[in-house]
Amino acid sequence: MGPQKRLGFSKRMRDIIRLENECKAYEQKLFLLQKAIRYKQSNEEKELKAKIVQWELCAQTVAWALLPMYQDYKQATNDCIIPDNYGFYHEIEFQNKNNDDQQTLLSNNDNNEDDAKEDTHDNDNNQQDDMSTMLQAFGIDPTLIRYSVEHGDFY
Repeated sequence: MGPQKRLGFSKRMRDIIRLENECKAYEQKLFLLQKAIRYKQSNEEKELKAKIVQWELCAQTVAWALLPMYQDYKQATNDCIIPDNYGFYHEIEFQNKNNDDQQTLLSNNDNNEDDAKEDTHDNDNNQQDDMSTMLQAFGIDPTLIRYSVEHGDFY
């Protein structure tokens, strides 16, 4: 058997490849450090926080604008539909055998509407409950738009 042939790169080529890889790694670190310096020197963080606040205010405005429409819809359907976990509404069919229960249910709803007109405090509570149920029906986390379920208002 003769002398063995070496496969692969020579020692010098391996050193060059290793140094090139190290150089690339240092260039990447340098780029990240320069980017961090540019970020700290700019007002991007303040701008981002301002945009977040602006988005929250827009979301709160939209929620307040949708609330009367949701209440009207809820009243018009006499709570005959319920939202599922995905925000889709499904009709509830009355499965009572006689219509007396339906008439009683409708007359109770009329009495409840008259009582709600007399007591504004209950109306405020209903509005708070409606806001939280509306957000739940649309699949919106109340904390996302800074709504407090306990206080019934935005914070």
